[in-house]
Amino acid sequence: MGTTRFFSAAAVSFLIAANAYASPPPADSTDAFRMRDYADAVRDMKQPGGSVSCCSLADCRPVDSWRVNKDGHYEVFIRKLTADGHGWEHGPDAYVEVPDEKVIHGSSVPEPVACWTRHPENRGFYCFTPGSGT
Repeated sequence: MGTTRFFSAAAVSFLIAANAYASPPPADSTDAFRMRDYADAVRDMKQPGGSVSCCSLADCRPVDSWRVNKDGHYEVFIRKLTADGHGWEHGPDAYVEVPDEKVIHGSSVPEPVACWTRHPENRGFYCFTPGSGT
């Protein structure tokens, strides 16, 4: 009985983890077009306070809308994936608060970019930069 529970728990964990990873935007999508000129800078983004990359082009997308809430935290509009490849897989089509430890200031990426999946840890964010213009 203990072995059955172990395998069931392992299967559930695998399915959750497999669904947490994103696919890159289609090459002909608006998101891919917007990010093509600074793809290397996106791949070079590091988790704040560390040397580990927080982004790949699979889970990063340009951000159309972000704001600072009343508590002083960034919120990013994570849009649903559209037929033309704009948005994130499993995006909630809502503003999602970015944990402070996932915000990158001083990035060389010229426009806002978020690296997000539906994974519940860190509200799904690997990192967010409001862009080099901020």
